[in-house]
Amino acid sequence: MGSEGEMVRKPRFVCLHGFRTSGEIMKRQVVGKWPESVVEKLDLVFLDGPFPAQGKSDVEGETDFLKPYGLELIKECVDPLVIHHPKGHTVPRLDEKGLQTMQSYLEKIQEKLSKKEE
Repeated sequence: MGSEGEMVRKPRFVCLHGFRTSGEIMKRQVVGKWPESVVEKLDLVFLDGPFPAQGKSDVEGETDFLKPYGLELIKECVDPLVIHHPKGHTVPRLDEKGLQTMQSYLEKIQEKLSKKEE
């Protein structure tokens, strides 16, 4: 990913929180759950939605009424990366398989960034 002393450009990801949460909550979830070996390779930007929400969320686990829409959206993506987890709309901890998937994805992005800068 770059020789010693060489500045490596990190891919930037805009992190959009879900229903009844915030950018700060999402930041704590991502930074708290994902290994530093993943987080340190990313330029993560956590934004807040324009409208604060109150009350209990209805997008948890198997009652996740948004899941069918997310699955439909995946079909429209080119070469999507999907890390499945059983907790609905939460930031998952990366198990061994999820970590391997994430690291492979980051390597692919870094290769594209390196070629673009050449």
